[in-house]
Amino acid sequence: MIDSSVLNQIKNRCGFSNGLCLSSVGNSGGMGFWWKDINANVVSYSDHHFEVNLLDDNNTPRWRAIGIYGGGVPRSERLMDAFREDIDQCRLRDLGFKGSIFTWEIGNSMTIYVRDWLDRFLADDGWMALFPDYEVQNFPNYSSDHAPIMVSLKKRNDPGMRGKSFRFEPLWLSREDCGEIVDESWNASLELNIDRKIARRGEDLSLWARKSCGSIKKIKDIKKKLRELKEAVMDGSTLELCKNMSVQLDTLHMQEEYFLFARA
Repeated sequence: MIDSSVLNQIKNRCGFSNGLCLSSVGNSGGMGFWWKDINANVVSYSDHHFEVNLLDDNNTPRWRAIGIYGGGVPRSERLMDAFREDIDQCRLRDLGFKGSIFTWEIGNSMTIYVRDWLDRFLADDGWMALFPDYEVQNFPNYSSDHAPIMVSLKKRNDPGMRGKSFRFEPLWLSREDCGEIVDESWNASLELNIDRKIARRGEDLSLWARKSCGSIKKIKDIKKKLRELKEAVMDGSTLELCKNMSVQLDTLHMQEEYFLFARA
């Protein structure tokens, strides 16, 4: 069960300025749709759906985002056929994915364990023309029967780039000293040109992260291993490993939460 106020706190902490936060009904539902630095208009929403237009600079709708949560309620075959017909009439295509095919699972032992592919992204040709470099990623699920899935735009590789590139981790923002490192690094490189300043800041942040954010690296490593296990054939020992890793992730995330609130 999740309340809209909790979702709103998560939205703000993740840096989103606007969005919908919908409470769950008991253990069913609960949805969030958040945005920043874009022009959006909410068309409609309920406990199980949202509908938002994304607008251009003239407030003209360019495309529409719709999220639907089925809620696990059994549907008649007649209703399911009608839903499939609507998808066909709207000329929506499945966007595919990387990662595990299974996005939903229940059961703590192999005698009752069930998993399936439920959650997915659909889009029409117009959206795919606007965003030709999209990529869908299915992540491993834990602490929930549904796995998180994400659609993002792939950045084209620059053939002139060599070596390992710097990547800023959003979780670093949960630590107050992250901003201090940025300021110190910038002030220490005033004589450098802008490109070298940015590179120097990335180097200093990477060094700081290795020393100060060990739990973040552990979270990434465990998630990677959990993803590999979820994509493999499931048996009793693998299922037990997945459960143990889920507990480890919960503990590490809780430690990050404690750190965040202690520094707030």
